[in-house]
Amino acid sequence: MGETMKLKISLGLGLTLLMLAGCGSDRPASSGEVVDTSTAPITPAIIFFCDDKQGLTDFDALGDGSAGDPFQICTVAQLQDIQASACGAVATSCAKNFILKGDLDLAGVNDWAPIASPSASSAGFDGTFDGDNHKISNLTMNVTDGTRQFGIFRKTTGNAVIKNLELKNFDFTLDNDVQEVGALVGEASSSTIENILVDINIEMLGNFHFKIGGVVGQSIRSTISSVESNTTVVATVPTGLNSIGGLVGDLSTLSNISNSTSTVDMNITKGFAVGGAFGNTSSATIQNINVSGVIVADEEVGGMVGQLGNNSIL
Repeated sequence: MGETMKLKISLGLGLTLLMLAGCGSDRPASSGEVVDTSTAPITPAIIFFCDDKQGLTDFDALGDGSAGDPFQICTVAQLQDIQASACGAVATSCAKNFILKGDLDLAGVNDWAPIASPSASSAGFDGTFDGDNHKISNLTMNVTDGTRQFGIFRKTTGNAVIKNLELKNFDFTLDNDVQEVGALVGEASSSTIENILVDINIEMLGNFHFKIGGVVGQSIRSTISSVESNTTVVATVPTGLNSIGGLVGDLSTLSNISNSTSTVDMNITKGFAVGGAFGNTSSATIQNINVSGVIVADEEVGGMVGQLGNNSIL
């Protein structure tokens, strides 16, 4: 008899056909057998850009801050360092370009200092911050008495741009006399804000709060577009509340906003100029804004605008 030769033929799907064929013989090949060589599917590991960069603390550890190579932010410490160093006492890089390369969780950060805080030598953040469609979540803050301009950014100015960012599960409690507060920025001056998603709860405990918005406290000569907010405001005890809005507290001085959505749940007693999207507007342009939700308030309450000031265009 001749020798027997094994032939392996791949059939796909992890199967191999093993044929036994006689060699040196004129008889037909003998019957074969199917051998299952498949194994459990292997899922390749997904490696994110920031996975091996969690020890970074300096805002300028990656990138040079140019438009083509922005500073790349991977950690909470780097985000805080924008305030401490980039926009700090010297403020050498407050006008540079930044990009967020991963989601950041601010849970446990109870001493958040907004970027471009009053101690900064600059008037405000005047660079570009691109969230790159990532999110910053779980910022819980007690905003103390007398605070002016509070949010992730204290103030933006000088053609600043903030875009492509989600702020999720923010919770602010306001003490007495707090003004210009928004999840994103306290005061946006001559700035561009676009493609922002915000989810925030605001509770007012003290009195005399002005210009409080879900996204921006006060907008001056700024352009805002494609912004969506889900804002809850509770203020059943304080008095002297003015200009409270789901998107922007006070939209004024040639500001314009378009293509944005506000969902609100507001229970405000002894408040003035309370709106589902804007508390107060003056010399502003408003286009294509959708508002839904519930508002319970006292004076000058509007589904979209609480107080529509002079020269505003709807």
